[in-house]
Amino acid sequence: MEEIFPVGSGIVLGLVVAYLVSGRLRGWVLAIGSILIGFIASWVSGELAMSWLYLLVDIGQALIAGGLTWILALRWRRLVGTARYQA
Repeated sequence: MEEIFPVGSGIVLGLVVAYLVSGRLRGWVLAIGSILIGFIASWVSGELAMSWLYLLVDIGQALIAGGLTWILALRWRRLVGTARYQA
């Protein structure tokens, strides 16, 4: 249940990166945002008190969710653009 926050926040971060961030900054925003989300998730859940390795797990979850959402949003934009052009 505690893993919903980093994954859900990573999805939101991926959408923000895909639609609101300029091209050159997208990778940086995704990386820094994932680090911040991972730290907040580990801190709020109390996992940092047990081990710092949980921080890496939460950062990885946010980064993978954000990256996959970013890729899917770009594919969706391309698919919708192609469909509008053909219609």
